[in-house]
Amino acid sequence: MTTPPPLPPAPVDYGTVAPAPARGALPWGLALLGLVFLPFVNLLVSGIVMVAVGLAQRKHGGLAEVNGRRAANWGLTVLVLIVPSIALWLTALIIEAQGFFPWGISVIVWVVLGIVNLAAAITGLVQAMSGREVTFPVIPFLRR
Repeated sequence: MTTPPPLPPAPVDYGTVAPAPARGALPWGLALLGLVFLPFVNLLVSGIVMVAVGLAQRKHGGLAEVNGRRAANWGLTVLVLIVPSIALWLTALIIEAQGFFPWGISVIVWVVLGIVNLAAAITGLVQAMSGREVTFPVIPFLRR
């Protein structure tokens, strides 16, 4: 007579893992998506996405709400700062301006704001992922 094969070991129950609380890092991470779009469109897309996703973080409450509101405020800050640049660029286009100043000022504003937006997105993402309140300075459009 042969002995039956041994039974497989019983499955180990590791329990259920509760999801980590929302920290509001999503809008800061999505701000980096602005880097993949064409120049001069990236800041517009990044600002709109940060406002929309940042405001959607309110439903999570707590730290996610605070960081989401800060991201929405940063998105609105970016949008407000690029409006004069867009107006200057369109004016230069309409009057068929020649030389550096009408075009150059607009381009310089876009480049500087793009670099600052990249720094803000990385800073906000790192701070939110570590469970801290994002402390990047913004214009406080939205309050509690």
